[in-house]
Formats: sequence, C-alpha cells, structure tokens
Amino acid sequence: MTWFDPIRSGTVGRAPVRRELSALFLALLLVGGQAGEAKAQSRTTTEEALTSPNLSGLPITMKEAVRRALHLRPLRKIDQDRIRNLRATETQARSSYLPQLQASYQNTYANSFLGFFLFPNYQFVDVQLMTVTLTQLIFDFGRTTSQISQRKWSLRAQKDAYLETSQSIVRDVETTYYALIEAIEQEKVTRLNVIDARNHLDASLMRLKAGMGLKADVTQAKVNLANALLGRIQAVNVRKKAQIVLATTLGDLTEKHYVPVTDFPLPEGLRARLLPDLQKAAESNPSLLAARHSVNAAQENLKVTWRQNYPSLTGQAQYFLAQIPPSALGFPSLPSGPYSSFAFGGVLNIPIFEGGGNLAQIHQARAFLNESIHQKEETELSVSSQVRQAYLDIVEARQELAESRAELSNALEYDRLEEGSYSAGMATALDVIDAQTSLRKARADLVTAKYSLAQKVVLYHYAVGDLSPP
Repeated sequence: MTWFDPIRSGTVGRAPVRRELSALFLALLLVGGQAGEAKAQSRTTTEEALTSPNLSGLPITMKEAVRRALHLRPLRKIDQDRIRNLRATETQARSSYLPQLQASYQNTYANSFLGFFLFPNYQFVDVQLMTVTLTQLIFDFGRTTSQISQRKWSLRAQKDAYLETSQSIVRDVETTYYALIEAIEQEKVTRLNVIDARNHLDASLMRLKAGMGLKADVTQAKVNLANALLGRIQAVNVRKKAQIVLATTLGDLTEKHYVPVTDFPLPEGLRARLLPDLQKAAESNPSLLAARHSVNAAQENLKVTWRQNYPSLTGQAQYFLAQIPPSALGFPSLPSGPYSSFAFGGVLNIPIFEGGGNLAQIHQARAFLNESIHQKEETELSVSSQVRQAYLDIVEARQELAESRAELSNALEYDRLEEGSYSAGMATALDVIDAQTSLRKARADLVTAKYSLAQKVVLYHYAVGDLSPP
C-alpha cells in the first residue's frame, strides 16, 4: 500500500494539494470517529462475552468434585476391601492365642466283625459317641507372634496405599478441574480475538468505502477473521473434551457435563521450600510409608518361615460321652446307660524333615524381603525426584506467569498503537494483524501460565504427600 506524501512529492503550497489534504483530513476524522464507536462497541461485546459464557451443564465446586470422586471411584473401594481382608487375617492370626473348642457327634448303626463270628445271632447295634476337645497353644517359639506382626505391618502398608490412592484421586480431580477452567478461559480469549478481528474488518471496509484503503486490506482482514473463528471452534471443542475428562475423573458414568464454579483464588501464593519439603516427603509421603511397612512385613514373614522348624507345644483336654448297647460288647446283663470319660494331655510337635518345603519357603521369604527393600529404595529415589522436579516446575511456572503478564501488557499497548496508526493512515493492515496476532498469543499465554501454575501447585503437594481435599 502507498500513501500520498506531500513533502516527498514536492507539491507543497499548490492549490490541488491543499484540496487533497483537506479531503484527507475530513476522511481521517470520519474514520477516527467510526473507529472510536467500534472500540466502544467492542468493549461492550467483550464484557458480555466474559460475563455470559455459553456453557451448559451441572455447576460444581472443586470441593464437591473431590468429594464425589472419592465416593464414586472404584480404586478407593478396592483398597477398602483389601483393608478389611487384612484386618480379618490379623484377627485370624490372633485367634491362635485363644483356646480352640470343638465338639463332634458320631452315630453308627452297623454290625462288627467280632460280633458276627463270636456271638451267635448277633444283631445290628446303634452306637452313639460324642466328643468334646479343648486345645490351647502353649509355646511355639514366637511363630504366632511373628504372624500377627506380619499381618499388622501389611495392614499399615495397605492403609498407606489407601491414602496414596485418595491423594491421587484428589490430584486428578484438581488438575482436571483447573484444566477445564483453563479451557473455558481460552474459549473466552478466542471470543475476544473474534471481536478484535471483526472490528478490524469493519475498519478496513470503512476505509475502503472512504477511498482511503485497499481491497487487499479487506481481504487480509477477512483471512484474519477466519483464523480467529477457527481458533474459537477449536477452543469450544477443547472445552467440551475437558468436561468429558472431568466427568470421567469423577467416576460419573451418566455422561454429565460439569461447569466449574470459579469463586476461589488460584493457589499462586505457595512458597515452596526444597530441603524442608524433602524431609517432609520422607516422613509423610504415603507411597514411601507403604514401602517401608512392606519391608517390615517381609521381615516378619521371614521370621515365620524360620520358626516353622522349631517345636510347638499344645495342651489338650477331651471329654467322651458314649451310648453303646451291652449286647455289642457281649455282656447283655450290663446296664444300657451312657458311658463317659475324660483325658488330659499335651502334644509336642517336632519338625524333623519336610521334604525341603520349609527350606524353600525360607528362600522365598528372603527373596521377597530383598525385593521389598529394593522397592523401598526405588520409591525413595522416585519421591525425591518428584519433589525436586515439582519444585523446579513451581519456580518456572511463577516466572512464566510474571513474563506472561508483562507480555500481555506490552501486546495491548502494541495493538492500541497499531490501531491508532492504522486509523491515521500511518500503518498497514498487515501491521494491525501482526499486533492482533501478538495479542492473541499473549492472552493465551497468560491463561496457560495461570492454570499451569495452579496445576503444578497441586502436583507439588502430591509429591510432598500432604495433598488434602480443599
């Protein structure tokens, strides 16, 4: 595009030049007034786009989203069932300390070998026998104690796993919640971009009608508007996908669309402290605690397998009550009433040879212990790495947020100057489009930086192990 320059043309002072300058001045005033009206309309439309987003779905707060996910997600229910199972096994192990009482009743109606050959005309008899047995473990060299301890450590490890599952659900919900808010904000940004592109197209059309612009400027403005509309379509699709992801994270199978309620401040004020938080993670991270408790459980399991080679002493008491016909004994003259007796004793069980089964169990338990120790060491490395990386992510996200705010401020000023220059005929349409492109990027970068920091704060708390519902 070329503009009339009276100084370079060398026609200053001539009457045709003065008439052209007067016409140019009047046209610029007309275009400037129309541009001012367009900017005012743009501000009004922008406010409407920000206050009335086109969203449909069920409003939900972050606290309600976390509560619903903790209630609906099957992962926590699986851990709850495992905790119940381990509690039952611990109770089962403790039952070995208590007396064991059993009763049996036997009723036999039959002939006998002796009766058939020794007693003529021997008849079938009805023999009844009831036995009550009481057993009590006296000493087993700590085998039962180790079994109880092993179940106890396993239960603690499972409780830590349950806590880690809960925190992972909270992490997933909060990050997807922030991702949905970011998608909504990006959709609002694309709407602002469409408004700016339409205003620029209107200004180009007015300049063309006033004889001050070129048709190429209008074409460039139309292309710019088409790109803005395409960005809005993509942003709407991203927002809808984010709503689906949030519903899936909540464990909702009804295909509901949730709308976040953004009446809470973003967590920008976190002051991460690397060394104290590393120490805190070593003491409170549930996955690390579960790994340590698993090592203790494996140690007790090894003790159990070793103590299977030791003797065990069990006390026993029995009471018998029998109803035997005298004819079955060959003494018809004896009374036919029931007979009773009792016995006391003990059982000493000394393992001598088990075919190598106990030795194999010892090797298996020792291998499982080594595996648990290595798993704990690997978990310690993983937790330390997660905390360090999350700390660096927090520092980086803060810097990106500060730079994004400065970028947006500069882009707004750049766009304002280019629009003013274009209205005064001092800039081309391509310059305005470049300024709008920079403004679009700055708006999107600021939204991304804000909610990226919010998500990284959540991930930092998860790495430390102190993530709790809001």
